[in-house]
Amino acid sequence: IFDYFEDFEGDALPAAFSLETDTCATAGDISGFTVSTDFSVTGTQSLKVDAETTIGGSIKHVLGSSIAKFRLRYYFFDTLCDGIHFLSPDFEACTSLGANKVDSSSGSAAGVFSSSTPDKYAYSSPWKAGSADREGPRFNLFSLVDDDSSLTVTVNGAVTATMATTDLDKIFVRGVAPSDKATGSVGYYDTIMATSYDPAVSVSMGAEEAVSFDADAGWQLVGAANAPPKRQAHASAVYSDSMYVFGGERSAYFYSDLWRYEFASDAWTFIPVKNTSSALGRYDHTAVVYGDCLYVYGGRSPNPLGDFWKYDFNLQTWSEMPTSAGMAARFGHTATVVAHKMYVHGGYLPDEDVLTDQLWSFDFTLSEWTLVGPRTTNFGEPYVADPSDAITFPGALAPERYSSVSIGAGRYLYVIGGAGGEDMATELGDLYKFDTMGKAWIAMDATGLNIYDAAGAAQGYHIAVFGGHGSAHGGDRKFHNDLYYYYTPEDLLMNL
Repeated sequence: IFDYFEDFEGDALPAAFSLETDTCATAGDISGFTVSTDFSVTGTQSLKVDAETTIGGSIKHVLGSSIAKFRLRYYFFDTLCDGIHFLSPDFEACTSLGANKVDSSSGSAAGVFSSSTPDKYAYSSPWKAGSADREGPRFNLFSLVDDDSSLTVTVNGAVTATMATTDLDKIFVRGVAPSDKATGSVGYYDTIMATSYDPAVSVSMGAEEAVSFDADAGWQLVGAANAPPKRQAHASAVYSDSMYVFGGERSAYFYSDLWRYEFASDAWTFIPVKNTSSALGRYDHTAVVYGDCLYVYGGRSPNPLGDFWKYDFNLQTWSEMPTSAGMAARFGHTATVVAHKMYVHGGYLPDEDVLTDQLWSFDFTLSEWTLVGPRTTNFGEPYVADPSDAITFPGALAPERYSSVSIGAGRYLYVIGGAGGEDMATELGDLYKFDTMGKAWIAMDATGLNIYDAAGAAQGYHIAVFGGHGSAHGGDRKFHNDLYYYYTPEDLLMNL
């Protein structure tokens, strides 16, 4: 299938790569190019290019024959630091202009060139800023497609540049310090793929489902001994080496206890706290971890709650947190931490008997609530005081819902499924992501997951969604035991 493929899963840098010694100002140091387990897209390793503790340089793998029409794809982990990191299909030896400046007589490349374009991904030659903003720290998918008339560069699926056609005759990787810095930075490459491309040939496929299979994957029962009392509608969050479970309901009793499940020992422990409150008992609430604290918001007991609490793991104490006068009591909402903020989305507002599409944020560093949107005004109240915090308008909005799954990955907040519609009970099979920096909702092309009351978790750039109730993929309404896997850089939903 591939004319070239490398995912760096060996014990060392593949032998086919050699140090390029006649390229640009630095001779290069091969020790700056190693396989690493720091980050990966596929497998467990990637190529680490270290121009921070070494001088870096350039390596190349010369292919057996050149390809005139090709697709070249690779993942680059951008640490957002200053540096020069790029990959090229044809880079040749260049004239040294000093101070790590590059002047190539023949070279098409894409990547980071912070000397001239610190905020955009760049392309050459000569080096120019593309239209794609640098994103990180995360893996970004680069694609170079040459149809023998032009070479198109895309980053994360969006076209960022078009340049003159070329031939693919090598895989050339460079990482050095920028011209204005004494040291460079670290970058990572993974899953470099190249194949011949004929624009006259197209393939159409039916409605197939992406499936991932691992023969070693499977479920096993854990935590069977000394488990907490049975309950539903509780909340859980991971801190350090353990999962903490708080609250829940059983037979009209509303729990306010806190339990710890330690992964390594497979053991449950009841957590005695140094203070408590009769207001803590609840269910259908949310719980997140930020720093050394567990934050619990909303829920019901059975009356709707709009209070906000913090449990300090080190002090073993509960304390009440500030709330916003504009934020109605709710349950069935989601709460997710992205960077230094907690985002609360959706839920049922009993006082108004409606579902909401509101997105609120709580800034842990400022201890302030903000209505991100939708807004009816940007004046008069502290929670709408700054228009720059508001959702970009006009634009997409994730519809009203409750009992959805919400996951943070990188700078994005992903909202999956839930129940909504006019009857407030229709399973929603949509998927939205919210750009916390661009303040915009984006509707994703992943439909059919018509479930609510499911559970979700994230690990790196992977999101897992399990269980729930509904009619996923057109089936009968029922409780599900399916596991869905979502890979965020490619926005690909798979059924495991």
